[in-house]
Parts: sequence; structure tokens; C-alpha cells
Amino acid sequence: MSILMQYVDRFHEILDKHADQRTTNWFMMSSPFPTLFICLSYVYGVKVLGPKLMENRKPFQLKNVLIVYNLFQMVFSAWLFYEPGLAMYYKEVMN
Repeated sequence: MSILMQYVDRFHEILDKHADQRTTNWFMMSSPFPTLFICLSYVYGVKVLGPKLMENRKPFQLKNVLIVYNLFQMVFSAWLFYEPGLAMYYKEVMN
């Protein structure tokens, strides 16, 4: 147990020594462990919990949801294409 605690202490020392002091007080930024916990929880949910919950259920029918989502993506992408073009046009006209 003592060897494990030495490794943990050394790890914390390295993190404290090389950490960005501007972000140490930010939410979930004082250590890498909260992010690691979130990532591991996600993997558990996707690989273990999700399939276990859905094994005796019918698949979700998402056709209409995907149509609306893709329509939104098309409109948003067109807007993102239009805005820089409009800005470049007005920049050329004003100069």
C-alpha cells in the first residue's frame, strides 16, 4: 500500500508542478480524475448498461427525428456558408 501511495503522491506532485495556475480553480479542472470518471461512466453506459436495458425492447423508430435533424443541419450549413460570403462581398464593396 505504501508503494501505491508513493506513486499517487508523485502523480499529484507532477500535476501540481505542471498545471496551469489560471485554471486550477475552475470547475472540474483541479485534477484529471473528474474527466476520467465521466469518460469511464460514458463507456460503461454505452457498452454495458445500454445493451442490458435494450435487450428485450423493440428498437426506437428515429426516422422522423433524423429527417428533422438533417433538415436543421442543412439549413444551418447553408447559413454558415452564406454569412462569410456576405461579409466578404460587403468588405469588397466598402473598400
